[in-house]
Amino acid sequence: MPYCDVCNRPMEFSDGYALTTEQITCNEQYWAHMLERHTFDDELLNLTIQQQAMQRSGWLVCENCSVIFEFDRVQARGDAGRQMNPAGCGPVDVQQAAAAAARAWRHKYGRLPNWVKS
Repeated sequence: MPYCDVCNRPMEFSDGYALTTEQITCNEQYWAHMLERHTFDDELLNLTIQQQAMQRSGWLVCENCSVIFEFDRVQARGDAGRQMNPAGCGPVDVQQAAAAAARAWRHKYGRLPNWVKS
């Protein structure tokens, strides 16, 4: 059974959306969601960003988590139902993902993560 790549909820491919790594990891709201659901220190967040930015295949996202993102819902639903990677899928520049995560960190903690060079 497939799972939502954001909340880990079991789901069917046909009930989800296939998104790219860029759509997920370069989204500040995604990182805000992750910071609410998981305990990260600066170093673990940095490692998580690096790992997730390297994701080559599409991300399956459930209906509930889909509200975090902006995307073509018809295309993404079709890709998920066909179990296809969305167009533009592949790794992203780690700096783009890190910038989105750093903004979410600053919003939550009132400061940038220690690994951000000022």
